[in-house]
Amino acid sequence: MEGQAYNKILLPFNFGLAIITQNNVGKIPLNFPRSYDGFGKLLIWYPSNWAKDFKKACDLENNVRSVDYLSKHFKQKATFFHANWVCNEVLAKLFDIPLMVWIKKYGIIEFISDEIECENKLFKFEMGDHLAEFIYVNYLQKFHLAFGVLL
Repeated sequence: MEGQAYNKILLPFNFGLAIITQNNVGKIPLNFPRSYDGFGKLLIWYPSNWAKDFKKACDLENNVRSVDYLSKHFKQKATFFHANWVCNEVLAKLFDIPLMVWIKKYGIIEFISDEIECENKLFKFEMGDHLAEFIYVNYLQKFHLAFGVLL
């Protein structure tokens, strides 16, 4: 990433370090979770050592993307739609369920709303015998990020 502009983000709950950069950074180590926003940004997650043996996933959405139609369709406030979308996408990745199948089966699960404090919160989601833990980060009021591990 030499010569590239990037932002480093120290994640809560000892989840490690994340970097947002341009998606043309060149060679990226394949063993680190990453996500693209479709607007030229790339999220790379460098998890802490405690997570090395667990399945990991991350997701990135940019406020540039309009969600008015989708938020109405899923009956959620547009203000929180990006946040809930990234959380659901991370869970779908962790449980190996294609996102469209996840949405058909569960909809967009509302983890974040007016009533739910999302800052410095570790979310947990159980499916069968499996437990996922994930965090949500609203970075600079511009990027919605989620990071999760399947325990």
